[in-house]
Amino acid sequence: MLHRAAVIGREFWHGAVLELSSTLDVPAVGRILADLTRKGLIEPGTSTLAREDAFRFHHALIRDVAYSSIPEEVRSDLHERLVDWLDRQSAVPEELSGYHLEQAYRCRLGSGRADGHARRLAADAGRRLTGAGLRAAKVGDTHAAASLLSRAASLLDSEEVVRRDLLAELGLVLWRAGEVGTAEETLVRALDLAVTADDRRAEWRARVELANLRLIRAPEGGAEALAALAAESIPLLEGLGDARTLGRIWYIFAFARGGLHCRYAESESAAERAIEYFRRSGWPVAPCVQELAASLYYGPTGVPEAIRRCRALLDEGDRGGEAHVLGFLAGLEAMDERFDSARELIGRTKTIYEELAWTVNVTTNYAPLAADIELLAGDHLAAERLLTESCSVLEEWGERAHLATQAAQLGDALFAQGRHEEALRWADVAAGCAASDDANAQFSWRALRAKVLATQGAFGEATALAREAVDLAAGTDAVAQHAAVLLAYAEVLSLGGSMDAAAETIEEATVLFDRKANRAASRQARARLRELNPS
Repeated sequence: MLHRAAVIGREFWHGAVLELSSTLDVPAVGRILADLTRKGLIEPGTSTLAREDAFRFHHALIRDVAYSSIPEEVRSDLHERLVDWLDRQSAVPEELSGYHLEQAYRCRLGSGRADGHARRLAADAGRRLTGAGLRAAKVGDTHAAASLLSRAASLLDSEEVVRRDLLAELGLVLWRAGEVGTAEETLVRALDLAVTADDRRAEWRARVELANLRLIRAPEGGAEALAALAAESIPLLEGLGDARTLGRIWYIFAFARGGLHCRYAESESAAERAIEYFRRSGWPVAPCVQELAASLYYGPTGVPEAIRRCRALLDEGDRGGEAHVLGFLAGLEAMDERFDSARELIGRTKTIYEELAWTVNVTTNYAPLAADIELLAGDHLAAERLLTESCSVLEEWGERAHLATQAAQLGDALFAQGRHEEALRWADVAAGCAASDDANAQFSWRALRAKVLATQGAFGEATALAREAVDLAAGTDAVAQHAAVLLAYAEVLSLGGSMDAAAETIEEATVLFDRKANRAASRQARARLRELNPS
């Protein structure tokens, strides 16, 4: 009886034990379970199935010893019979039946029966674990999704792994969990399998996800490569009706046009298209909502309207989408000088990311937004602490695109504290990581280095760099960032003694801050203007 219960698990049901018992043993099941309870080997449990009495082993070790003493051939048969019983119950999760089929398959192999029946067990287990893994990925359960999808991929044959895009989805889950190197290896394997299987649709999917990852890890030329890939693949994917891959392409475009090129109106349009495909393929729209909220935060939309639209976006999706939007909403609240509200919202963002185990988003989303809030509040030391930790993680991951912008942001926090040499080091890090087409990184590191050089008396070089930064920022619709670059230029001018020109440049920046309705930054700019012109 302990053997049969042990196959079911640490917790088991009376009906399942009956299913695994021989006809002759069935009348004695109830009595023996009662005896085992009195002896303290098992105890009553809480049933997860309707109309089924539940028990649990008093200690996991008891179950493990009982299980390990069953011959593998018998174990395999018992696991398989248990699945027949589970399939007749209501509301049994696929991961449970998939697990038992997986064990039936592995025990069958262990007993030397690597036959057609074993392959059928593996295929059935793999399909059930795939369904459970994709559901876990959709609700943001990163750990469960990674385990279930990797196990499914190990059970199914290569053609089915390719057809179901199992490794592409697993790569995304691993990336979100912060296992960036493993994610890239998984996506490379997905591409290799697709090419071997001569599955063009799956090949495009794998190429899209690799382009996405490499756009972040090695951004130089990444946006151009993605554009070429999309131009070639979109007609084919539309013909095949592959909404999932089309959604991913448009989402990545939204990031590239916004996060890299600072063309947020175009990013918003791409994110809207991505949402259509995400919904058509049955996937949560949280990533697309993130890019929409980013466009509202960084782009030309005024703060009051951006806040209104972000609050509306909170109703668009799941907890992951909520976390994304709350982060940008927090930044907008800080622009409106509601710092207590901003800190409360950004704290909720971090909490949700941590609960979902979305490690990457804590570093790439939460940290820079939380630092923005502290910079607007004038707490440069708090911003420094946030960004130092974040940049360290990004360096460890080998993630260059986000490091380029956060390194410049960290340098600004240090410069504001008068720590110019440290600021220059981070300007060098940003310049070394910045792709040539990453407008944000390019104007940010130039503006930072220009300020430091001006403090060292290198006014000619500083002025040239600052002007380059202003020209780059002027070609974007990142209004507040453009204004911040103008303030850096004004700092260079004032250090060089050109007070009137510096004042005019600050006034120009103030106009942009006012256009964005960024009251906090506008107040800081006006305070700086009064310092230059006390009268």
